[in-house]
Formats: sequence, structure tokens, C-alpha cells
Amino acid sequence: MSRLIAWLTGWWLTSPLMFWVVLVQGEADHDIAHDSFWDLVARAMGWVGLGGAVLAPVAGFVAAALGRRRRACARFALMGAVSAAGFLAILYLVLHAD
Repeated sequence: MSRLIAWLTGWWLTSPLMFWVVLVQGEADHDIAHDSFWDLVARAMGWVGLGGAVLAPVAGFVAAALGRRRRACARFALMGAVSAAGFLAILYLVLHAD
């Protein structure tokens, strides 16, 4: 159980790096008719990053609760709060962009 908790923590911690790769790749020139290998890698990393930000805190909280690890439950609850705050900030910035 502790390996699963450590893996989910690592997944959540690396999700901002995955989003950064997507943003850097998004600035490159795109040809709609032909996706390159790096476009596909960036798209996959975007989905993995989104999963890390959304699914990792939920799955980790459930795993920690089933394993009766209170400190890990608190850590995953904090991760979920940070992820939710980040998404709300991004939503606010997107809705108020001119």
C-alpha cells in the first residue's frame, strides 16, 4: 500500500511538469493535416498531467483511507485542495481574459 501511495504522490508532483511540456509544445508551429510524433507525445503528456492533477489525489485518498493511514489521507486532501485551487484560478483567468 505504501508503494501505491508513494507512486500517486509522485504522479501528482510531476503533473505540473507535464503541463509545462504541453505549453512549450503548444507554442511550436502546428500543421493540422499532419501531427508529428512530438505533437502526439505532448497530447499524451497533457492527458497524463490532467489525470495526475485530478485522479491522483482522489485515488490516493481512497488508498490511504483503506490502508488506515491518517497522515497520507491529510496529504492527499491537501493535494486535492491545491489542485482545485489551481483549476479555479485557471478558470478565472480564462473567463476574464480580454
